[in-house]
Amino acid sequence: AGGTTGLTPATATSGSVTLAGTLVVANGGTGAATLALNNVVLGNGTSAVQVVAPGGSGNVLTSDGTTWASTALSSGAVTTFTAGTTGLTPSSPTAGAVTLAGTLAVANGGTGQSSVLTQYGVIYGSSSTVQGVTAAGTTGQILVATTSAAPSWGTQSGGVTWSAISTNTNAAAGSGYMVSTGAGVVTLTLPASPSVGNYLSVCDAAGTFATNNLTVARNTQLIQGSATDLTCAINGQSFGLVYQGATNGWRITQS
Repeated sequence: AGGTTGLTPATATSGSVTLAGTLVVANGGTGAATLALNNVVLGNGTSAVQVVAPGGSGNVLTSDGTTWASTALSSGAVTTFTAGTTGLTPSSPTAGAVTLAGTLAVANGGTGQSSVLTQYGVIYGSSSTVQGVTAAGTTGQILVATTSAAPSWGTQSGGVTWSAISTNTNAAAGSGYMVSTGAGVVTLTLPASPSVGNYLSVCDAAGTFATNNLTVARNTQLIQGSATDLTCAINGQSFGLVYQGATNGWRITQS
């Protein structure tokens, strides 16, 4: 006997026994008498298997949470695509090859710059949406920071040329002044249109700044961020001044 297999013998008692019928799932069969060419087989508990036909060319097998079906790709593909806050825009929001264009925002790892960056320029933080880039510096220049403003290229002094003075003098960038106030007060007037990185030095040549002061006239530029001339009243005082930019003006480098 074929038991519960679903198979039946040609004869139950003698001779050559041939089984016929359909092998059920519980005994390792499919429970199906035929399977269509290229159909996909699906489990169906202890009942005969189910099948899904291929459908149209390019179809994919999709689930509705209960069973499977052969579905055209367009109905299962992306329906809407956006690039969020990246600043990038898709060529198509729904189908086909999607190409992104636009400018990648700073918050998403980009520069926010929509144009080609200046060759040999230096990128610096500017805002939450776009980064800044300097012009290309020239040979020997240095990048000078300015408080709350973009950095800029300046020229580093290669050395100071010293002069001895005892009268009012207009200072020149790159110069050093050995000032004697033994005969009276002296005013040293700073350059009116300095460039970032300009530098000059001052020293008390006679040790008399406390008796006769040296006044460093700012000449429209700030000194230490203040619109006030610098008064030197300490004997033996020496210091340097470097121009940092319009925001802070001249800065004292040592004293």
